[in-house]
Parts: sequence; structure tokens; C-alpha cells
Amino acid sequence: MENEVFAVLSDRDVEIVEALAARGTKTYEQIADELGMSRRHLQRVRKRDDIRRAVRHLVMENLSDEVQPVLSVLAAKAKKGDHKSIELFTKITGLYQERTVVDQRMEVVNLTPYDNMSPEAIEMELKKLDDTMSQFGND
Repeated sequence: MENEVFAVLSDRDVEIVEALAARGTKTYEQIADELGMSRRHLQRVRKRDDIRRAVRHLVMENLSDEVQPVLSVLAAKAKKGDHKSIELFTKITGLYQERTVVDQRMEVVNLTPYDNMSPEAIEMELKKLDDTMSQFGND
């Protein structure tokens, strides 16, 4: 594994990459147990870009004979403009990663008609109210 993909990884990271690449039908829980870590920690490690690249590289290396004809057909369809093939090809090759970002913000604003008035306008409004009130007081 003297590849630049693995050069940046620690021995422990390489061990994790090898276990993930040889996953087969094992669950992540089983792999985590074999590696002596929690499933949650394995999940965090799996999300790292360097680990993803290394796993992808190792899987492709191990399956190169079987995958190459399939990728060739997929690439040909993608070149013809088939959108699903383009999407799948870019996902397989790691050129595309789907990410969903949810940004929720909530602002509660209680506005009265007076919130946007200048102090002079408020004074004028108060004067009008005083005048109106004085008219009712004279009756």
C-alpha cells in the first residue's frame, strides 16, 4: 500500500480502511467490534475525506478486473448524455458527493405602527391623540 492515498494515514487508519474495504456482508457494528471501537466512532472516521478516498481506492483496486467493463459501459452512456449514468459515474468516481444542508432560522418580530416612526412623528401622533382626548373631555 505504498500509494499517496495511504501515505497520509496512520497504521490504525489503514487497518480501518482495510476492514471497510473488505466489508462484504458485515454490518458497521460488526466491523467496529472487530476493530475494538464503537459504531459511532467508526461512523465519524468513515466520514473523513482521507478515509473515504482510501476505501474507494482499495475497493477499486481489489475489484478492478470486475469493475472496469462496467465502468466503461457507464462512462460511454454518460458521454452520450444519459443523466442517470452521469450522476452514477460521478458518484462512483468520487467526483460528486451529495450533501444536504439545512439552515433553519426563526425570527419573531412584533412590530407596531410606531416602530418605524421617527421621534418627531411620534410626538405629532401624541399631540393628535391629546387633541382628540381633549375634545372628548369637553363634552
